[in-house]
Amino acid sequence: MVKKILLILLLVLAHPLLVLGATISGDFGTGNSAHWTFDAQDGADSTANNNDLTNNGSVTFTSTGCLTAYCSVFSGSNEYFSITDASQTGLDLTGDFSMSFWIDPVTDSTEYEGIFSKDTNGANNTRSYILYYDERSTDNFNLALFPTGYSYPGYWAGQYAYNLTEGSYTHVVITCDISGADNSKCYLYINGTGQGYFTKYDGTGATSIQDTATAVEMGWDSSGHVLDFNGKLDDFTVWKDRILDSTEVTTLFNAGTPLDYSGGAPATTYTTGISGIDFY
Repeated sequence: MVKKILLILLLVLAHPLLVLGATISGDFGTGNSAHWTFDAQDGADSTANNNDLTNNGSVTFTSTGCLTAYCSVFSGSNEYFSITDASQTGLDLTGDFSMSFWIDPVTDSTEYEGIFSKDTNGANNTRSYILYYDERSTDNFNLALFPTGYSYPGYWAGQYAYNLTEGSYTHVVITCDISGADNSKCYLYINGTGQGYFTKYDGTGATSIQDTATAVEMGWDSSGHVLDFNGKLDDFTVWKDRILDSTEVTTLFNAGTPLDYSGGAPATTYTTGISGIDFY
C-alpha cells in the first residue's frame, strides 16, 4: 500500500495535469449538428436537431466489442443509414466543419467504402461532400468537397494515408477550414493525436460547399463512386461551422470512452480517474 501511494505521488509530481478526480470541461454543444450513439439500437440523434437516421437494408447492432451499450454493424451489402434533406437540420455543411467517429472496419484490399456523404451521381447541383475509406492499394481516407456552382474539375478532393486496424476501434476526427489552402484545408486526428493535413489530389479547389437537396447517407454513397461500408461505426458526431482544436480532440478521445456532449447542453464535464493513467 505504501509503495502504491508513493507511486501515485510521484506521478502527480511528474505531471502537473495529473490530478486525481480532476474535472475537465469542454464546450462540445456549440455547432453540434448531430450525435448518433446507436445505444438504443437505432439511428436516433441525441441532439435537439432530431436528425434521426432511417435504417435502410437492416443495419444491425451489437453489444460485443462496442464502446458503450451498442454500436452499428454494416455488412458491406446494401445496408446504410440516411436522412432526407427536408428532414435534416445542420447537415448542410456549407463552410467549416468537424466530424468525430469510432471505426472498426472489416479490411478488404479491393474496396473503397462510403462513410458519410451528401452526394449523388446525378446533376452537378446534387453534390455537396463525401468521405470514404480507400483500401484498394494504399489505405487512405478520401474527402471531396463540391463548391457552390460546382462543375468538374472545380472541386476539392484530398486524401490522407492511414492503415486502420481490423478488430479494434480507431477514433477519427476530421476538421475542415473551408477557406484554407489546398493542402492545409482539412486535418486528420487519430486516437487523439494530430496526423496532418489531407493532400489535394484532384480538382481545382473549393472555398465553399454547395447546399443541395440531396439526402445525407452513412455507410454508403448513392453517387455510385464508392461501395458499401463493411464494419462497425460508433458515436458519430458532426459539428457545423466549427473547427475543433487539438485539446478538444484529445478530450473527445478520452481513453476510449465517448463523452455525452449532446442533448442541448453547451458544456460537457467529465472526471478523470487513476485507471489507465489517461489525464489530459
